[in-house]
Order: sequence, then structure tokens, then C-alpha cells
Amino acid sequence: MRNDRYSIIEKEKREFYEIFVYELNDNLQKMGLGWKVVLPDHISDGCVISLQGSPEKGPEIFPFVAYNRHTQLGEPLWLVVRNSLEFLLQDDRITKAAFKEMGVLSPNLVVPTLMNAKRNQEVLDNFPHKLYGDGDLAIVLRIIYHSTDCLLEDMHLNLRVTSEMLNEFGMDFDTLYQWSLDNPENQRAVSVEPFGTEPEKKDIYIMTTENFYWGASAFLYKEKVHELSDKLGGDMVLFPTSINQCVALSNKNKDGRKWIQETLYDSKQNGFQQREKDLSDYIYVYSRKTDEIRKTSQRMRQKPKVNKNHSR
Repeated sequence: MRNDRYSIIEKEKREFYEIFVYELNDNLQKMGLGWKVVLPDHISDGCVISLQGSPEKGPEIFPFVAYNRHTQLGEPLWLVVRNSLEFLLQDDRITKAAFKEMGVLSPNLVVPTLMNAKRNQEVLDNFPHKLYGDGDLAIVLRIIYHSTDCLLEDMHLNLRVTSEMLNEFGMDFDTLYQWSLDNPENQRAVSVEPFGTEPEKKDIYIMTTENFYWGASAFLYKEKVHELSDKLGGDMVLFPTSINQCVALSNKNKDGRKWIQETLYDSKQNGFQQREKDLSDYIYVYSRKTDEIRKTSQRMRQKPKVNKNHSR
């Protein structure tokens, strides 16, 4: 009976592996790639899927891990497939080869993104970039891919622009950076929405980009900053809280500013801070008079002050 149970499990696993590989190949085809993944002749828990057709060697994908995520963690098959596809294409060499075959390796698809300069110095040593905010942040250019397929629309693929790619595009960094800011598609992708409807969130806005992905760069687009400045009545305070967003409010909104700082502090104290997605530790300000954004010396997170009179 034990052998029968083992045979059933092994049969279920093999069926999952075959469906998993089929779905991966179907999605590679939808992306416009002629590549495919294949199972080895001998199937075991330690077997790996190999990538064929790519000019670069792909990372190892263990179908047994995918099987466990689906059966033990309850992840739907489409999510397991999408995450595996992201993993397969995460290496820059693979991503560049894929983008080239897909026809998306173009200056028209380049977007500016922001990184914390100090925490990413090793990365910045190897990629063209431009420092921003007194060296606090770094502008890095990327090609970001969003699939139009409904099951892949949340898949995030991006490729940092290298010196080699700048040569291929026939542009230097500053030219391509300005090109990306002037790109109407990039401008249309910028989103400026109210933070919420609660009283403490009144007149606080989130600046981000399409799909909330590497969206802090929204405040690099001057026209969008001007539009929000008009709405808020002039000078603004900016909280570049993460690589994906920037929170903005009027410099007169003292209560809103205090609420943001205390909320960010509590988030860090309670272990909710995602350091890998953090952008800056400092507050930025926008001056309508000079039309400039600059970093201040004020920290973004502020410990809530205890009301001594109330505590008595």
C-alpha cells in the first residue's frame, strides 16, 4: 500500500512537471521568444529544467521547488510559472538577449530610475549613472518590460543600460536620460494620486509610474511636478520613501508631514521596513520660485513625541 501511495505521488509530480514546462514554454512564446525549456530524460526530485535556444546559459530551475510551492504553499500555477519566468530571465545577459529577440532593446523604451547611491556603490561602479540630491541618490537608466498578456502583466523584467548599450544606441548618458524624460509614453505612465481619504492623509499624494514599479522617478518629470505644485499651492515636501514611489504634500501641511514621519518610524520599529526597496533616508523639498528639488538634512523618520501633559 505504501508503494501504491508513492507511485501516486510520483505520478502527480510528473504530471505537474509536464504542465509546468508546458506553461513556461507557452509564456515564452507569448513574449515573442523562440526559446524553450525542457525536462531531462530522467525525472527526479533533484532534476533541473534546461533552457534551449538562448545564446546565454540560463539559471537552474528545479521543478520540485515549483511543485512544493504549488502543493504545499498553495500558490496558483500561474503565479508559480510567472515567478519562475522572472527568475529565468533575471540575469542581465539573459535579459538582454531576450529583449533583443523581442525587439524591445530600444532607446524608446528606456526609463529613468532612482537608487540609493551609498547602498548601491558596488553596482554603480559598473553602470553609467548620474548622481542626484547631493550624491544621496543615483539616476540609473533601465529598459522595463510590461507584458500585455493578462497573466503576465504583473511580471517585472528590467535591464540596466550599460556603456555598451549607450554605444549601440549612439547616445551618451545625458542625451539618453533627457530622451527618456521627453518620451511621451514615459510621461503618460506617471501617476499622481491621493494617498487616501482619511483625515490624516488629506492633501497627500503618491507620485509613481505605471504598475508601481521603479516609480520614485516620477518626480524627475518637471511637468508632473509643476501640475502637483499648482494643485497644492506652491512649495512642496517630498518623501522618496522607496524605489517605487515618492510621497508629496504642501510644505504648509505640518500635520501631514508629522504623520508621514511618525508612520515611517513606526514601520521601521515594527519590522515592516523593506530595506532593499528603501530609496532615501532624507526629506526633499521643491521650491516653486527656483523650480528646483533639493535634499534637506532632515531625516524622513521621526520618533513620535510623547504628550507630557496627557501622560499625567
